[in-house]
Amino acid sequence: MTWNILGTYFVKKDWSFSKIVSGEVFRIKHYLSNYKNNEYLKGAIAPAFVDSKGTNIYNPKRFSYRKDLEIFTFYFPVGIEEQKIAFRRLDDSSAIWKIQIDLLESSQNENLVTYVVNNYREELLMALQPRLYSGEAFPSSKDIDLKKNEPKRILKANASRVGLTVRSTGQPVILATGFDDNKAPLAVLEKMPPNYNFDFDATLAGAYKGEVWALSASETEISYTEFSTEDQNPPQEPVTE
Repeated sequence: MTWNILGTYFVKKDWSFSKIVSGEVFRIKHYLSNYKNNEYLKGAIAPAFVDSKGTNIYNPKRFSYRKDLEIFTFYFPVGIEEQKIAFRRLDDSSAIWKIQIDLLESSQNENLVTYVVNNYREELLMALQPRLYSGEAFPSSKDIDLKKNEPKRILKANASRVGLTVRSTGQPVILATGFDDNKAPLAVLEKMPPNYNFDFDATLAGAYKGEVWALSASETEISYTEFSTEDQNPPQEPVTE
């Protein structure tokens, strides 16, 4: 098994793309300049392909700056041509963010699945399963302040939701479908410890498209990245007199 460098790319506000790839296991290395330690950099990364109607983004995932190398696995259905890795930025920091993308390649005599299990972790194989949906996925992201013991709706119902990641900071947070008058959760989605990323898996994201509420016993901040097949933040038409 060998890692081959696909290239080094700037992470920008609009979707950017790697060169054409043929593989499923990718490694990301981050580079930063003009960075302030208290800034949280976040983005979206996904497999993509180009056809006669343009660029298609599917099965997107959230990623953020980190000093460690990070592994992603992306499934490309058989028959898709011009397979690429797409990525874009979701924060407003002035930091200059670049990533190096490496592709894991194997010979005919090597077993890719066995290598991933033995050298990384078995959960990574879940991304090799086909979870394809049609069309582009639009990411939207927001930071939210939570007050002590006050339930807050962080996301409205969204029929086009196909993926969701929520990140906690310094305090535990309960995610639920709602809370009653006694601040008890109607149905718990996740009990998040501090500094935790919760990814709604494909099954949950596909089945639950309702409101998402949050509650913490202390003041804290959380953030989310939601992926939808319809743009939740379409550009506004200019006002003309």
